[in-house]
Amino acid sequence: MAQIRFKAHLVAPYFKEIPQEIKENWLNQCQKSAPKTYQGIKKAIKTRRDFRKKMALPTEKTIVSFTPPEFISRAGLTCAEIIQKAHKGLVRAEKGYRQAMKKAFKAGCYEEKVEFGLKRYSHQWCRFIGPLKGYKNGHILGLSTMVIMALTGSKGLVDYLKEQKVKVEDEPVNIVIPEKLQQFRRCLDGRLMHWGSEIITQDYDAQTINKANEKINQLVNEYIGKALSSSARTECLI
Repeated sequence: MAQIRFKAHLVAPYFKEIPQEIKENWLNQCQKSAPKTYQGIKKAIKTRRDFRKKMALPTEKTIVSFTPPEFISRAGLTCAEIIQKAHKGLVRAEKGYRQAMKKAFKAGCYEEKVEFGLKRYSHQWCRFIGPLKGYKNGHILGLSTMVIMALTGSKGLVDYLKEQKVKVEDEPVNIVIPEKLQQFRRCLDGRLMHWGSEIITQDYDAQTINKANEKINQLVNEYIGKALSSSARTECLI
């Protein structure tokens, strides 16, 4: 069996706090979008029926699509129980949605929610986005970015890892045919972000890590280029 070898110990970066630039961009976007967002909500959601059609049903479908039937949450909830809980929450939200939005966008109340949102976003960024996506302007690569570079032949990854004093064996190899390259990057990034976040959420549970490796490798092997042997397979382990 053919073997592609690029060996390096990829470590997700750690962020104690969100970079000031990203924090300021987030705040600016909130301030600019608030009036337009509120007007859009009032125009789109005029009745409870509108809420069900445009918000509740799409949300439920998204939850179903991202939750494997065999999934069990840390609280012990099955997939069906998670979906049912979300449905009940959306039914409650439907009753007072417009009034709640009016209150939320009032002066003073909105600023308070933005402050809370920033704290939440900062926590999420440091826990998930930063480690997985990295910080481009700070020249820090995230784990997802590094994996994609390793599988698409980016020589810049080797230079970056050597600067970080990481031992590297051989060089990254592009495993994908040119016409599939961008599609592969998007799909792999989505899967890495999903499963990377899931692993972190599940506190690095071994079963979750094994499932993630299985799903990621399944995707990678679907995209192996024609230039490689038909028997070639890659193995990417988190």
